[in-house]
Formats: sequence, structure tokens, C-alpha cells
Amino acid sequence: MANKKLASKKKKSRNKSTRANPLSAETGAAYVASPSVANTTATPAPAQGLYARCLLKEYLKNYYQWDDEQFKRGGQVIIGSLVGKVAYLGSKGITHGRLTCENIFVIGNGPENLEVEIKDIPRAYNPAMPSYREQFLTLARLLVDTWKATSPMLLKHFFKMMEYCIPWFYFKQVQWHPLLLSSDEVAVVIFRLYTYLDIERKGWKKDYKNLIGRKKVDFGDITSGTSGTSRGAFAFAKVYSYPGVIYEPNALGALMFFRHALKHVNEHIQEDLKKENATRGETVNMLVQFFPKVPLELFNYMLYKRIDINTTIT
Repeated sequence: MANKKLASKKKKSRNKSTRANPLSAETGAAYVASPSVANTTATPAPAQGLYARCLLKEYLKNYYQWDDEQFKRGGQVIIGSLVGKVAYLGSKGITHGRLTCENIFVIGNGPENLEVEIKDIPRAYNPAMPSYREQFLTLARLLVDTWKATSPMLLKHFFKMMEYCIPWFYFKQVQWHPLLLSSDEVAVVIFRLYTYLDIERKGWKKDYKNLIGRKKVDFGDITSGTSGTSRGAFAFAKVYSYPGVIYEPNALGALMFFRHALKHVNEHIQEDLKKENATRGETVNMLVQFFPKVPLELFNYMLYKRIDINTTIT
């Protein structure tokens, strides 16, 4: 989950409650064509058709049909889709109903295009039934446990948000929490939010520094080739030393460098021992290694300013 032009729109979902995926067409096609999921034997059922429509409990039982990364990606997309569905129902006043592995259908044939459908939705508010949000929290913990999220910081922040009774506006934004994003989506989100802020929110950089008060950001390791970035160190150093751009050692400087490196690193990477271009996902992974807080800080800033991430990105 190649430094291609960013997709201009996210995939249309079955209804407006489901998080759309900005790279669904390109990554979905890659998934179907991937040798790792192709039917390379004489067996009649190709792997990519397994989850055309099944209950969530069946999806979880068949995790072995996909490799770990595909299963993790599917879990991220399912949680994001559930957030969208529950938020949509909440906006209609339907906050209680059954939400379990036995009444949620998983629809789609690849990790990038999965979405959920909830069975037996009440027609009106019914406080006698269990809370959708409380049950969502249980399901989210179950799904995250299956793919063992590797970022304790993102995991802690995600569930802390869920444990508080946050207003529906903020609950809906959880679809864009970095815990639920692929590396490619992190790139898309940072590009588009940064562009939106530059165009629509004049003076946002000063505001960002005040609200996201992290200091002592070190650019030395990623530009010097230490700690595993030797492949792109020369290119990152070129981005860092670009004339007229100053990266302050704070949260804003880290965000600016993250965004500019995503855009410009491949202009220099072939000079780095004649290496091939890094894919967008590879670049994000290298940047996140050294600036793990950047995607989460930008997410938090959008929440502080009460900016709807979905409408901003799409």
C-alpha cells in the first residue's frame, strides 16, 4: 500500500455515513492483482472473494486467509466504517441498538474496500437497548487486538477518546484517527489538511505553534542517515536544506518538514547512491519513525479548531 498523483476524490460509499477511502481505486486494483491473494492453485475460491458479504464473526474466524498486513488493514477499514455508521445513526437520534459480531455484515472483497452493514437497526430512540457507542468500544478493542497495533501512543489516544463521552462531531472525526490510516492515507491526509489550512486558515501556523506546544524536535538523525534511514538520508538532507525554508525545532517545524519531504524527497533520492524512488508508503514510514507524533498532532489540531476532516479532505 509509487509516488503517484493523489486521488482527487474518495470512493463513494454505500451511504454517507461510511468513511470514504481516497486511494481505494488504485489500492483495490493492486490488491486484486497481488500474487499474495491470487488463486494460484486449482482450488475454486480465490482469496479476494472470501468476504464479499459475511458476518463480522466469520471474518474474524477466517483471518488466516490473508497475510498479517492485509488483515490489519481490513481491521482498520472496518473500524472506520463502523465509526461512520454509528455517527450517522447518532445524528438521527438512534443511539441504542444491538451492535455485535453477530449482527454486523462485512462487505467487500479486499482490505481497502471493506465496509460494514448493521442489521436490525431500530426505527427510533430506544433507551432500553444497549448503547451503540459502548458496544463500538468493545468491538474496536476486539478488532485492534487481532492485528496487534504497533503504536502504543496512537492506541492510547484512540481509546482515551472513545472512553470519554465526546460529542458526535468529534466521534465522527475518529474515522480519520492515525491509528486507522494506512501509510498512503497518512500522506493524503497530511497533504490535504496542510493545503486546506494554508488556503482557508490564514495565520494558522502561529496558532498551531501555540496549541501544539511540543518543543525540542531533532532533525539530525533523519538527515544524517543514522538509525536506519541511510537509503533516504541524502534526499532528506536536501529537503531540510532547501533555500528559503526554515524548520523550527518544534511541532510546526516537524509538520512542515513531514509535508515537504513527502512532496520533494523523490526529487533527490536517485542521487542517493542511484537508489530507486521511494514509494509514498515507504517515505511515510521513514518519516513516522522519526516524527511519530506529527499525524496525531495535526489530527488534534483539527479537533481543537472544530474543523470537519471529512469535508476538508473530500
